[in-house]
Amino acid sequence: LADCHKFLAAADAYAAALEQRRRLAGEDDAVVSAAVERLIVLLIKWGTQCMEAGQLTTAFDLLRRAEASTDPERCPPSLARRGALRSATYSGLAEYHRTQGKLAAAVHYAEKAVKLEHRLGTAERRGWTLLAL
Repeated sequence: LADCHKFLAAADAYAAALEQRRRLAGEDDAVVSAAVERLIVLLIKWGTQCMEAGQLTTAFDLLRRAEASTDPERCPPSLARRGALRSATYSGLAEYHRTQGKLAAAVHYAEKAVKLEHRLGTAERRGWTLLAL
């Protein structure tokens, strides 16, 4: 992973194609929901890979895009896994801030992830979020 910038370009292309699909099919289209979910999963995955490669600026950018994409105001109402994806994004942002030495921000995002996991009833995930820090 010498250059994570390719992930930014891929995310931009995917988002542009998704926007076209939204205009044609509408926000409630099942394919749009599936594509939004796939984009968020990719953003989290790529952000994590970039973090592991030491490309922290790109990692942060990708994770922030995932956070914005899981915002209730931006997500299609039919996206059932929005909460779980948002929690995973918060966990990624907690890890990013931990690697930057910004412990208060890391704890802030970890707390958000745990609260959301608790609300979603994903108790098995909560322990991993805390252990990641």
